[in-house]
Amino acid sequence: HSLKDVPSVLPDGLELVAFSEREDPRDALICRSSWTLFDIPEGAVVGTSSLRRKALLKHYRKDLVVKNLRGNVDTRLKKLKEGQFDCIILAYAGLKRLGLESEPCEVISEDVFIPSVSQGILGIEARKDDEEIKNVVRKAVNCETSEICAVLERAFLRTLEGGCQVPMGCFSKIVDGKIKVSAFVSDLEGKKFLRVDKIFPKAGVKEAETYGIEVAEELIEMGAGEIIRCLK
Repeated sequence: HSLKDVPSVLPDGLELVAFSEREDPRDALICRSSWTLFDIPEGAVVGTSSLRRKALLKHYRKDLVVKNLRGNVDTRLKKLKEGQFDCIILAYAGLKRLGLESEPCEVISEDVFIPSVSQGILGIEARKDDEEIKNVVRKAVNCETSEICAVLERAFLRTLEGGCQVPMGCFSKIVDGKIKVSAFVSDLEGKKFLRVDKIFPKAGVKEAETYGIEVAEELIEMGAGEIIRCLK
């Protein structure tokens, strides 16, 4: 699966057993002119289907008009070229997999647009009791770094009990032997915007889960729980 679309709690008897090396997790801005996020003209129409991206856009650029954008990648690019939108935002990983990595005017820094939980990682699901298959799959495709990050980010999501109706993001990466984590929860308008940035010592999967819970609990203490309750 594209791991960002997998629920934080799986059905009984199933588990995620392997994680691919992470593709670029950033969001890509594609415009009719050569603009970047912070020089798009006031009043320009930006299209996205993601509540996370909408909230981030409204948080950073309250002067833009944000509208829903539906369809597959080709359909969305066509709508941009037809003039229905001035800019659109898509996952850069998806563009790269389609050979369209030259399309964006800007690939937005993950420090600005915090990615969705596990964005860019593929998760392999298997039966819990099928040890043979689990071992074969892990040996063939599992990336330990991706596993640590995925476990951390999914623990964050599970603790907040957030879903696709709540603008939130969490991104972790290993830098100089430490785990750097950035996470946020926002209301739909990007006005009540809560963010946490943490650095943890590099560790295994068990510790990574604890880190994800810690980040979520810090956001809850800041008021994330109330935002989530209002949006459910």
